[in-house]
Amino acid sequence: DGDSDSGGNVMRTSSIHIAIKETAFVSEDVDESIIENYGARLQSSHVVFTNNTASAIIKSDEGTLAMTSTEFSMNELKGDGGTVVLDFESALEENKGNCNRHHDKASSEGSGLVSSGE
Repeated sequence: DGDSDSGGNVMRTSSIHIAIKETAFVSEDVDESIIENYGARLQSSHVVFTNNTASAIIKSDEGTLAMTSTEFSMNELKGDGGTVVLDFESALEENKGNCNRHHDKASSEGSGLVSSGE
């Protein structure tokens, strides 16, 4: 299922919508991801991730991600993940006003704020 955006790309649509607003995730230590999205539309707004340890902070499989004013600070990334990881079936719907204040400590050179194609 999907709709086309103005560029002709197919955007995934889902009847499941998850909104995380005005929340902080601090000092979490997990093997996989702080937030894992499987097939839903995930909206992150005014969320802070600080001093967490994970393979990715946000990971999306077959979902849609809309991030606004989301801050990442002093997180430690394990393995070859990234701060935000989208698989080939995921779509980044919105990416505005986000920042990585203090570069996250990554275990690999390939890590970035948003990485895709897992």
